[in-house]
Amino acid sequence: MNTPCIFALDIGTRKIAGLLMRKTSDSYEILHTVIKEQLPTAMQDGQIHDIPKVAAVIKQVCDEIAKYTNQSVTQAAVAAAGRSLITQHGQATKELEPNQEITPQKLHELELSALQDAINQINQHKSRTSIDTFLCVGYTTIQRYLDDQPIQNLLGHQGYSASVEIIATFLPRIVIDSLSSALRLAGLRMSSLTLEPIAAMHTVVPQSMRMLNLALVDIGAGTSDIAISANGTIKAYGMVSEAGDLITRIIADKYLLDFMEAEKVKCQLSSKSISCEDVLGNQREIDSSSVLTLIKPAVSQLAAKISSEISALNEGPPKGVMLIGGGSLTPQIAEQISKQLQLPANLVRIRERAALKEIKGAQQHLGPQ
Repeated sequence: MNTPCIFALDIGTRKIAGLLMRKTSDSYEILHTVIKEQLPTAMQDGQIHDIPKVAAVIKQVCDEIAKYTNQSVTQAAVAAAGRSLITQHGQATKELEPNQEITPQKLHELELSALQDAINQINQHKSRTSIDTFLCVGYTTIQRYLDDQPIQNLLGHQGYSASVEIIATFLPRIVIDSLSSALRLAGLRMSSLTLEPIAAMHTVVPQSMRMLNLALVDIGAGTSDIAISANGTIKAYGMVSEAGDLITRIIADKYLLDFMEAEKVKCQLSSKSISCEDVLGNQREIDSSSVLTLIKPAVSQLAAKISSEISALNEGPPKGVMLIGGGSLTPQIAEQISKQLQLPANLVRIRERAALKEIKGAQQHLGPQ
């Protein structure tokens, strides 16, 4: 392998996924994947509760990747989620020297000035939160200006002024600290960190699609992450602190099932009848139609919260909604979101990995997860 490989980790509430990838001239190739279930109670709603348990599963994933490469794994690119996401716009303008091109370093300094502006604005709203308890996990440049005129890319240009506008995203320090501790305990260094909806947006909604007003919703186990595109840029990020686990807990409570057993029932709702064992050791045969009736109010509730957040971020319904993540397979969730947003059913759709033509390899993973 002449091209350097990238080891990426998605540390989710229910699963930990490790991907070994490399960049080609026009795509990314997935060389190997390892997906492991989290240990019970290790994470809840996107937050690590038991660092040693999470670290143990990360170590298992790394060991299998190392076995494939015949090399030890020492660092990982990580995407983070969390229950308390803060976003803030920032802006910066820099006067340019005559006849001097904008270099990558100058552009980076300009973006960091815009990030500092976002931090300053958060600090001005003490009633909202203190930035001391939050860490920046990524930012997205939403607009660039050269001599007060919009421009796609500032690099290499000359003029009298350059400006950028960004959306900065912040997560609670406890989320990032616990994530760092789990990686360290597993023998890994964090090579990079971003926010899960940022990572998803760059993959699923490329620049060529961002003229469209679209909402991307990543429905996981503990959180539903949202990103909005419009007018050629990313407009907003947000999240709802509920997702697929809400449905699983209702099934577990109704039928006296262990959580993981209830998760299996949820995943088999396309069958007419489901066999399972409750916590008392009783073998049960459950009619899937009765489960669908049971979870319908909760699915409607989750769809309402997601739709409300989308409308708030977008200042109204978008033109279309893409659903990804394992929770997007929840029965009736797409239909309920289309109903809440008053969009035609064909404009709220599950987006599967198979649609991403620039991602090669790992043909066994072609669903929305």
